[in-house]
Amino acid sequence: MTDALGTRAVFAVLLPATNTMVEPDLASLRPPGVTFQTFRFPFPALPAEVETLAELMGPTLELCRVCEPDRVVLGYSPEYMAEPAAVTARLRQLLAERTGLPFTLAFEAVPEALRCLGATRLGVVTPFPEAVDDRVRSWFTAQGFAVERMVGLASAQ
Repeated sequence: MTDALGTRAVFAVLLPATNTMVEPDLASLRPPGVTFQTFRFPFPALPAEVETLAELMGPTLELCRVCEPDRVVLGYSPEYMAEPAAVTARLRQLLAERTGLPFTLAFEAVPEALRCLGATRLGVVTPFPEAVDDRVRSWFTAQGFAVERMVGLASAQ
């Protein structure tokens, strides 16, 4: 399928159904000739295991190929899970196998963007419950950042 507005690039963006922020953020940043085609996967609860996440995303990964994107963007942050390096490897494998397309993982792109900006110290706001704050802090620390303050929005509700 040809995307008449995506003359430069078409991105398939995969999001949890509960994420209401990424799509409008991307829309506000969209350069001319680029389109973001959003696909949502069911998200009944925070998955504890990467295989559960993979099962939730599976059908949506198949759907995203229909728009013939140039790249798949996964707008999901699993750094709350135990062993985020293993989660990253599994998600990379899943995206490669299911789409055969180049892809970007948001949780890898964020630290890279922060490094490009010269950031070394962070204040982190997450949508996660306080119980997983230490995992998120550890993930950013492992990426080379000092986490000065952290707020889990799920804890504040």
